[in-house]
Amino acid sequence: MKILLRLLAIAALLLLKKGISAQDVYISDPISLRTAVGYELISPRKGGVLLLRDNFSNVQVMGFDDEMGKAWEKDLKLDHRRPQIIRSISHEDGFSVVYIYRKDGQAHIKIHRYNAAANLTDSLTIAHLPGTIYELNLRTLVSEDRTKLLVYQRKFQGRLWMLAFDLEHMKELWSDEKSIDELASSRFFSDILLDNRGRAYLLVEENNKRTKLPNHRLLIFTFDGSGSSASNPFSVPMPEHVHNSQLYRYDNLNRQIVGGGLYSGENLNRTAGSFYLRFDTEKPETPAVLTYQAYSKELLRKLSSRNNFNKELTYAEINNLVSRQDGGMLLICERVHLFERNKGVNNTAPNRFADHFAVDYYYDEVFVFSYAPDGKLDWFNILHKKQYSQNDEGAFSSYFPSTTTARVFLLFNDEIRYENTVSAYEITSTGTAQRKTLFNTQHLQLQLRFVEALQVDAKTVVIPSEKRNSLKLVKVTLP
Repeated sequence: MKILLRLLAIAALLLLKKGISAQDVYISDPISLRTAVGYELISPRKGGVLLLRDNFSNVQVMGFDDEMGKAWEKDLKLDHRRPQIIRSISHEDGFSVVYIYRKDGQAHIKIHRYNAAANLTDSLTIAHLPGTIYELNLRTLVSEDRTKLLVYQRKFQGRLWMLAFDLEHMKELWSDEKSIDELASSRFFSDILLDNRGRAYLLVEENNKRTKLPNHRLLIFTFDGSGSSASNPFSVPMPEHVHNSQLYRYDNLNRQIVGGGLYSGENLNRTAGSFYLRFDTEKPETPAVLTYQAYSKELLRKLSSRNNFNKELTYAEINNLVSRQDGGMLLICERVHLFERNKGVNNTAPNRFADHFAVDYYYDEVFVFSYAPDGKLDWFNILHKKQYSQNDEGAFSSYFPSTTTARVFLLFNDEIRYENTVSAYEITSTGTAQRKTLFNTQHLQLQLRFVEALQVDAKTVVIPSEKRNSLKLVKVTLP
């Protein structure tokens, strides 16, 4: 079903479609989710948009044309012993599906590779693990260029199993299993990164508390199959502040780990500023760049309530990173607040405990910090929005970042309701931001989930809409 939204709103309303911007918007016909366990959007770089739908009894792939009309549909033949999909990966000429199934008392990890028409081109079992599928708690990472896969499992007492796989040549690169004492004892931040060469980096934070600040540090373990580097982690001292929230990513262009987040001041439940970290993995003996920047008075004034100006912010967290080509970083933060309240005693539900509590979700301002490679804060900007919903786990709130080398678009729902305006902030490399209205969802029966959106190319985004066990895919061409 093609829906072309233009500036002529009156003409669009005659078709029960309304739009107020010049870009194109196409919406698929409804797709039933009644029997679906889950779904994923896939974008082979030469194959448009595909929908992978995991049903109770089968796995289906649906292909769409340029105007989001259904072009074809196929069932994927996986192993019959209750397969469980753990990851799908888009490639230049198709996609891969990683799944596990149980046989002979073991869980088997298998990869199927398909072309853009969902025809099987290769298949390989990559690992056999003891235990049931549900005990494994396997996690996966895919490299930025989509050529490397990391499957890992965190076990008890800091034991970590990892397997790196080359998706282009369908072969294992390395596997490793180690007990890491620092991971077992850490109660703070930890994460794993994967680069385009297939190297994995385990990040473990230690002593992130005020009483142990002199020993606050970030440990970086490298896994490449040799076994030696993982036993000798690099240490980045962080003795200045307690970190409140943080994210890191691997910058393949400059071969470094970059990231940052927000730190706390006097009140550990609030944030007092931002920080930036850059660690050169090719020259690990070089001291890391680590800088802290307190919130400016301008930022605090704009984000504080009128009658309560504070030096710190409540309900602020970092939730996205965008790498700069020069090795710097954009830190994208958002104000998120969940409030649980009692509905009251006058509850007429048959079960007196049912629907007794309501959860309010607030997703408000976004603020962006741009750090240069030397740790200097180049600019910051505040992007205003107000999103409120109730008892929906915030599924339709927040935003989606669509990135290119020259600009970043943040797409979001203006309000969380059926008839709503979809807007975007366009952020340039110099920090200027312009708010644009993209289209209106009036009469379109849409509830857009931007956090699950997929960027197809530099100007195209596909957004899933879920409403009453029905899925629609909305393709938007950005201005």
